[in-house]
Amino acid sequence: MSGQEVLELLRNLSEHWDEIGGRSAEKLEENYPDVSVDTVKCTNKEIWIANVPLSRIRAWVNRVRESLIAALESVGVDVPDDMGSMIGGDDALSWPADRHRYRLWMIPLVEMRDWPTDEIPTEVGALISERFARLRARDVTD
Repeated sequence: MSGQEVLELLRNLSEHWDEIGGRSAEKLEENYPDVSVDTVKCTNKEIWIANVPLSRIRAWVNRVRESLIAALESVGVDVPDDMGSMIGGDDALSWPADRHRYRLWMIPLVEMRDWPTDEIPTEVGALISERFARLRARDVTD
């Protein structure tokens, strides 16, 4: 898919937002000077991420998924439905009111009495505060 490298570089930057500079930032600036970290544009018909139309990304992802399923099925692997539940009988329940678990993502159900109630250690709280401060410093709307 064209534009794949740009999307990977932007993903790296968003995933490692607390690291200023770095290989991906340098490569993006050097090879794609017209693309900025905040390059998301939209109209009433399309959304572009770094000049790559979202419709192209979705079509590419669907082709990749179909190819993977075909490859797995060709060697005899049964590929489950994405929304099929891993919990017996869950598929018979109405959705979404009674269903809580799906094959590729799960909502953990933890009773309130089982919630952790220990205080965060001071050093961990300080690290979390520092990360949020860095994030807020980068947020132009804050």
